[in-house]
Amino acid sequence: MALTASNFMVMGSGEESIRLQYCNLTDSSCSSLAAALRSDSSSLRRLYLSGNEQLGDSGVKLLSTGLEHPNCRLDTLCLWECHLPDSSCSSLAAALRSDSSSLRHLDLDGNKQLGDSGVKLLSTGLEHPNCRLDTLWLQECKLSDSSCSSLAAALSSNSSSLRHLDLTMNYDLGDSGVKLLSTALEHPNCRLETLKLQGCDLPDSSCSSLAAALRSNSSSLRHLDLSKNELGDSGVKLLCTGLEHPNCGLETLELQECNLTGRSCSSLAAALRSNPSSPLTELELWGNALNQSGVEPLSALQIDPAYNLTTRAMGGRIPRQQRFQKATRANAIDDTEGFEKDVPKPTDSKCQLRSQANSNNNSGIQFNSLFNRSNW
Repeated sequence: MALTASNFMVMGSGEESIRLQYCNLTDSSCSSLAAALRSDSSSLRRLYLSGNEQLGDSGVKLLSTGLEHPNCRLDTLCLWECHLPDSSCSSLAAALRSDSSSLRHLDLDGNKQLGDSGVKLLSTGLEHPNCRLDTLWLQECKLSDSSCSSLAAALSSNSSSLRHLDLTMNYDLGDSGVKLLSTALEHPNCRLETLKLQGCDLPDSSCSSLAAALRSNSSSLRHLDLSKNELGDSGVKLLCTGLEHPNCGLETLELQECNLTGRSCSSLAAALRSNPSSPLTELELWGNALNQSGVEPLSALQIDPAYNLTTRAMGGRIPRQQRFQKATRANAIDDTEGFEKDVPKPTDSKCQLRSQANSNNNSGIQFNSLFNRSNW
């Protein structure tokens, strides 16, 4: 699909979002987009280029020249499943270091060639004082504990701005990777509020490091997702040593499909009762081997006026559409993989430039809707 800068003159007329998922775009389209971003009439805030597998490193370099320009107002860039190489992260890092960068939300999900080397390059931007990135998605990017080291350094830097990090389905993080991340969570400079480690094959011992972070008086973590990890009752028992501590500020804890029994419910209830000031309000336990008698300790807390706890525990395995909430993206369900996908790849003839006016002033969009991407 060939696009020129003239295709994007809509940006100057109040439009703030453009969706170009699965449009077979190449780097030449990125040149046109970059020119539009540099335009003194540019109003574009959100750009969705997911599923365009031919953008390549050259395309990202061109886009980054637009991101670095003083006229650019883009705050959200979605590049998931674009088959980007690790070298693309160098250009993105340069944009993050730019003193005129306005980027707040960056989605690199499903770019499996990024790997540890890509995250290391990207972290040079995350650590820079000019970086204003708030949310970073790195699902299924073939990351290991080496990436956790790079991210931990960025989170601990005195200019860290990152508040929401998604590392879902990176299977090689391991206990060592979680330890590195937990050390960063304890650092006074760390501002991270949401950490998603869903489906990362974490062992129960990982909960010990996370509990230490929750006990830290400088931790800002509010939302922790450990779903789809075989933590078991032993892992939850370790995690509860953090939940019961007065310093713990966790508000949402997700433990779906973690191979838990009623013993975990008892541990969780005991931890919350020992910490009456706990701000925990949402506890997700779907998909575990729990029966009515097993969840009774938590049910008692739900009806206790001293607590404001909502627990979703019964119902067997997680409904397909609730697993690995990868995006909207149009609520199209992939029956083989079991998590939400974007709209199916369209044919070239149906691929259209779609833009969305900012009729409701989305500049103050809440994190939960943006991070889940179901309302993009």
